Amino acid sequence: MSDDEPDLFGPTLGDKLRDEGMDRVLHDDFAAEAFATIRAFIPVGEAVTGERVRKILTELDVVPHDAHAWGALINQAIKGGLLEPTGVRVKMDDPRSHSRKTDVYIRR
Repeated sequence: MSDDEPDLFGPTLGDKLRDEGMDRVLHDDFAAEAFATIRAFIPVGEAVTGERVRKILTELDVVPHDAHAWGALINQAIKGGLLEPTGVRVKMDDPRSHSRKTDVYIRR
């Protein structure tokens, strides 16, 4: 591959912008409290969706300052080994989601 050809398998500008956006909305104190709450209230080995994690945390009043932080939280939980993707997708429960499919994770 020459220097002027794009790297089709490497990071893209979109990856960089996504990561920067997640860093902006996911503050360390919220993330730390959320991860501790996940560890305390979701048993190891339990299957959960991001929607279920959000519901549990919200019921316990562990909420971010920005609604976009939920996706960033789940991504960080995966990167940190707290949640493991299963490859399974299920319909979401919230009617506002219009039965959109979401990923299922295993709590590690």
